[in-house]
Amino acid sequence: MELTLRHVVGRSTLKEGFTIPRAFQDWVGAPPRGCKRQIALVFDGQSIPATLRRVDNDQGNVQVRYGNRDGRPFRVWLATVFSRGNQQATGGFLELRRLGPDCFEVVPFPTPTSTGPSLRIDQWLFHRGAETLLDQDTPLAEIPVIVNAVPFVPEESQSFYNQAISEGFRSWNWQSERRVVPELGLKCDFRKDGVQAEVEFGNARVLSKLCELSIGQPL
Repeated sequence: MELTLRHVVGRSTLKEGFTIPRAFQDWVGAPPRGCKRQIALVFDGQSIPATLRRVDNDQGNVQVRYGNRDGRPFRVWLATVFSRGNQQATGGFLELRRLGPDCFEVVPFPTPTSTGPSLRIDQWLFHRGAETLLDQDTPLAEIPVIVNAVPFVPEESQSFYNQAISEGFRSWNWQSERRVVPELGLKCDFRKDGVQAEVEFGNARVLSKLCELSIGQPL
């Protein structure tokens, strides 16, 4: 089955471009470090040229960029579909589908409004300025989409929520049960591109993790 890349829409997506996850870098045919090439983005019956580049840094990040004049029609289309005024666009994502070696179709999927109660992120707690990560192309921005898709069903047990949350992370290509550091046997629940997430229901063991995500049943 053909792979499909999902990307949460944020402010940088609306203005400049987005980062390709490591698991999809071969899929898009990423160029060598420090190199770039032109690709085509097809959307809503239109097409624009964009730049696929691998940044010459330690991480070798791969990016799709369309912040120039040629990319304006695409940026206008994105803003029409996803913009939330001056706020970061949330509750929606893009799917990137490969039509050819250098041609990709971009399809929007705004998260539908739930018809019933669901889990939600009640509060973000950051340390030493880490809140800037929400404005960057990191998997951290995917977490609200994953959590908000889980329905709140009062009669269900914790195992129901564990399974629903796990399926959500896996659908966004997060790895599961990975070591926090190679030297220790301690594992995190989910990891993607340097971001680790731990799902806990009142277990103090989460304090020993490098990254935590605490989700409780809403009242």
